[in-house]
Amino acid sequence: MRIGEYNRKVAIKTNTPTRNGYGDILDSWATSSTRWAKIKNLTGGKLEAAQQIDIEASVEVRVRYCGTGGVAGLTVANQLTYNSRTFKIVHVNDVYEQHTELILTCKEQIDV
Repeated sequence: MRIGEYNRKVAIKTNTPTRNGYGDILDSWATSSTRWAKIKNLTGGKLEAAQQIDIEASVEVRVRYCGTGGVAGLTVANQLTYNSRTFKIVHVNDVYEQHTELILTCKEQIDV
């Protein structure tokens, strides 16, 4: 793990559902922590279905493991944001369960 490769600041978001005036539950994402990360683009594609075009990109995000600040409890229920991009976490890999680095496989859904 080369520390210089972790040159992107990502925000780890946690969903804190709230109710609106009508009693509907709305997703509300709050930043639980920020971390330096390495982001690698994996794939990208365009899907056309039902007269809609969706562009989807897969990325790998690597963050150093930290027992505090929300990284130790990171799950697929969390989201990441980098600049104006939002990533849904689809897999969390604690490499060899050594608690040194987490590899997150994420999807970015871009609606056109």
